[in-house]
Amino acid sequence: MKRMLLITISVLLSRIACAQLIYQNNHLTFNGNQFENSYSTTWRGWAHAWVDGTNLNRYLTFVLSNNDPRIGSGSGKIAFYKSGHGYNSIEVNSVFYSSDERLKSDIQELNGVTSTILSIRPVTYYKHGTYSVTPVSMENSKEYGFIAQEIEKVLPDIVIENDDGIKLVNYTALIPLLTATIQELNERITILEGQIEQLSK
Repeated sequence: MKRMLLITISVLLSRIACAQLIYQNNHLTFNGNQFENSYSTTWRGWAHAWVDGTNLNRYLTFVLSNNDPRIGSGSGKIAFYKSGHGYNSIEVNSVFYSSDERLKSDIQELNGVTSTILSIRPVTYYKHGTYSVTPVSMENSKEYGFIAQEIEKVLPDIVIENDDGIKLVNYTALIPLLTATIQELNERITILEGQIEQLSK
């Protein structure tokens, strides 16, 4: 049911701008059509919350009282699905990630990651139109990236599997690893340059 709600929301977001998402008569409605009956709607003072029965891990909230409106979920993530299968693309101006030192513990520097990065195979590819093993359509443009199963072998912490059994990669997590690799290679270059300078004297 959670997936059905997320699919419904992605469809709503892709509809025309004048469409209205309204909370009225104790129900969430879209252009007069009521949401799934299995989802209850309640007003909690600071947000509208739509809960799947009594399962508090399966809820969606729209927070309205903050300076910036917020969308949250009990699962800790929100998936933007296409109608049917696959994901929607998201276009934004900027993306900021939570990185405050006060939210972190056991901070350690990355070292010796060059060999790990060099073992990763960058590829180009076209995504299938659906999750089917056999390509249904190839209408999408060529993309650049990695294969999740290959990344999982060397960096299992940045690969997850969704409810459909599809593997997803946290590409952002590669940035610190790439930065550490550049620093390690730069250090090696500096040492080699010093050795060359000594030999040239």
